[in-house]
Amino acid sequence: MRAPFRSLVRACLLPACLVLYVSTVHAQGARAREHKARTDSLATVVRGIEQRITTADSLRDPVTAAQARLELAALVHPKTALQLVEEAVAALDTAGAPELALRAHQELADRYTASKAYEKANAQWSIIVAITGRMRDEAKGNAEARATEIARLEGEVEDLTGRLDRAVGVMAQRQDAQARREALSLDAMVAGLVLLALSVVFFTWHAGRQRKALERLRIEKDHLRAEAAEALRAKELRPPSVPVAPPGTATTAAPAPPVAPARVVPCATFTGPTADDAMLLAMVRRMGEARLNTLRDARARGDNDKVVRVVHTMKPQLVAIDAPYFQDLCGRITGAVPGADPVRWAEDLDRFEQGMARVLGRA
Repeated sequence: MRAPFRSLVRACLLPACLVLYVSTVHAQGARAREHKARTDSLATVVRGIEQRITTADSLRDPVTAAQARLELAALVHPKTALQLVEEAVAALDTAGAPELALRAHQELADRYTASKAYEKANAQWSIIVAITGRMRDEAKGNAEARATEIARLEGEVEDLTGRLDRAVGVMAQRQDAQARREALSLDAMVAGLVLLALSVVFFTWHAGRQRKALERLRIEKDHLRAEAAEALRAKELRPPSVPVAPPGTATTAAPAPPVAPARVVPCATFTGPTADDAMLLAMVRRMGEARLNTLRDARARGDNDKVVRVVHTMKPQLVAIDAPYFQDLCGRITGAVPGADPVRWAEDLDRFEQGMARVLGRA
């Protein structure tokens, strides 16, 4: 019973061992290929970084070269890495890149600590403290400079804001002034149009009044002309008066020859009137009554200036009617000084009143 079982186990164990062996060999080959691939890739990266270091050194760019050395130190053997970090630190101490120099010194201190070179590690930490202090001072100075710059910029902003506000105010004032000028121009235009319309209306109304007044004067002139013509016709047709001898005389006078009818003389020395003279006489008689009353009232009150004005106003019409009587008389009254010769002044005014009375038909 045991013999067949052992035979069966042997028959199954042999293929299993064969499969396990084949799997192990295949896995080792895959790991070897993967390791080789990683090694090849790492070698490629290392060669690229080394090429960057060579290029930066040839271009005298210590910052780029030091940064590449720090990158390469993480990929190579610790001894080589320590040498690369020391080279980077030496290059960065005078390169003016404090942040990268601080990183390089920290990495160098860590590597010294890992290799148990504690004195060198402490020296690096001292350098790190010094670099940190310098960076803090520089940051403080930069902060103060930035604060000063910010204050300056704020002042400029405030100044520009003030200028902008003033410019906006000036523009607003100019716009307001322009709006006021436009409003005034519009008001002036409207006022001008209204004034023009009123002027047109006024002149139209005035022209109408003048036409009506002229029409009334023309009608009145025609009426006066007709009245004067009628009066002249009546005077001319009146028969002459025949003188009558006083009673008791025995002799009879010879009959007088026929005499042509005399022309109407409104006053003592008035020469023969024409139709225009008759119209002038009628107009003088219409307004002369009021003028004569005004003259007498002013004379009674002693208002010699008004007396002179009345005589001066009536002089042209009276001279046109009876120049021999009124020419010199009116001239003496208007040109005399009332207080110089009161007797002559009173006599001239009396004669003037008498002449006007004759013109008005009172004498």
